[in-house]
Amino acid sequence: MIEQIPRSTFVASLDRTKRVDTPIGAFSMHHIAPELFTGFEGTPDTGYLATPEKALFDTVYIRAPRGGHV
Repeated sequence: MIEQIPRSTFVASLDRTKRVDTPIGAFSMHHIAPELFTGFEGTPDTGYLATPEKALFDTVYIRAPRGGHV
């Protein structure tokens, strides 16, 4: 959906939030609630990738302030 090369790749995960630097780039892992861990396609052989709609949802969810404050 975006043609720019990102500085880091965002990952929605059930694990705790953390950053992982690898030789192929930086990965910023963000914890999401288990009930929201859906909306991806793929297989164990090819890997899994969020649908465009789910990726947009995850971006908004991750950036939303916590604790009910706007």
